[in-house]
Amino acid sequence: SFFFSRYLATLDAMVSAAGPSAPIEADIPFWFNTIDAGTGSTLDREILARTAGVTIMAYRNHATGVDVVLEVAAPELAAAAALGKPARIGQETNYLGSSAGDRKQTYYGFTRTQMELQLSQVDSGAAAYATYAGLAIHDYTGYSAMKRGTDPAASAQPSTVRLHRPTNRAPYRPRRPE
Repeated sequence: SFFFSRYLATLDAMVSAAGPSAPIEADIPFWFNTIDAGTGSTLDREILARTAGVTIMAYRNHATGVDVVLEVAAPELAAAAALGKPARIGQETNYLGSSAGDRKQTYYGFTRTQMELQLSQVDSGAAAYATYAGLAIHDYTGYSAMKRGTDPAASAQPSTVRLHRPTNRAPYRPRRPE
């Protein structure tokens, strides 16, 4: 489609302008493997071929069951591994709305302990993919607003979740309203 070809052309221009000293990565929705890129390939693979790595926006709030994080992220994790590109799994912590569809996409309303229990299972399962690079939490404001939790069995265990912390970006500083 015209939109996706323009997107890939823009991505090519960004990668070219950045050069090898500033690798470009992309955030992609988990369903990009279902989009024909018009090149005999899918959009996820075309993006992976052009970038240094991806974060898969696999916004689900459970590790096991049906329509869960690993299930929706698996095709993208497999594509990244096949192409030798690092892939993180993105998770949402902000309020998205009150519908069932909105609620299943975020850890909003969970305690940090509840979220970390789910994400430790995700992390363990995703480690089966050679280029899995950890989790990316969206965003600091939502994450920091989460309550710690009170389950003594869960909170006694140190977190084993590998969070991706970008090292090449300046810290986010909100601007004051003018």
